[in-house]
Amino acid sequence: GHKRFLVEKIVCQSKSEYMKLISKMKKHKAKSWVNTPRRYFKSYQKIKKLLSNDDLTLTVDAGNLGLGSNAIHILDLFSWFTDNYDIRLNGDYLDNEILSNKRGKNFVEFSGTLIGKSKKNTFISITFHPTSNIPFTLMFVSKKTKIFLNESDSKIIFNTEKEKLNFKIDYVSNITNKIISDIFKKDSCLLPSLENSFVTHTELFRVFNQHLKKIQHPQSKLCPIT
Repeated sequence: GHKRFLVEKIVCQSKSEYMKLISKMKKHKAKSWVNTPRRYFKSYQKIKKLLSNDDLTLTVDAGNLGLGSNAIHILDLFSWFTDNYDIRLNGDYLDNEILSNKRGKNFVEFSGTLIGKSKKNTFISITFHPTSNIPFTLMFVSKKTKIFLNESDSKIIFNTEKEKLNFKIDYVSNITNKIISDIFKKDSCLLPSLENSFVTHTELFRVFNQHLKKIQHPQSKLCPIT
């Protein structure tokens, strides 16, 4: 009888599973949101207000955090900043070495670069290196504004805005309370709905499974990311 759900990412492991879940939510008149919580960082909320949403380029560079399981967070941040969920990904620049996944032998991890483009002429590049000692950095570039930040050190490295910007990570223990409170009070929250996050998830399934097939791994109906 529950009608409101906060769903962890990755939501599932295939397009068909995702469509089945959406169908069941509609059948039972339920709502669900995907827990990609950077939207609740006050620092990112401020940065979003400074950037134009129709000419944004986002470049992300990081160490071995697991591209398979973490790319969804960056793609969702990009979708939120650009107010656009219709993104197409290119996995041609993924590394050929498939990495192990700490959650078990049936799962894998990826490194290398994902490139994405939306119909609003916005672009994203996400590079995760197979070594762990590279900080998590993000460069936001629009026509009037450039902001370069090191999320690992909670530091703004470069900013073309006149006002001084600070960056702070808001931790899950505080954010989750805000999300749940918003849902109880407004029947809505800043997180993407299950439907909003559909294309992003299915694009990840597509490029990762294509990459696995290309390097002669057995083809699976499920995308083995967690």
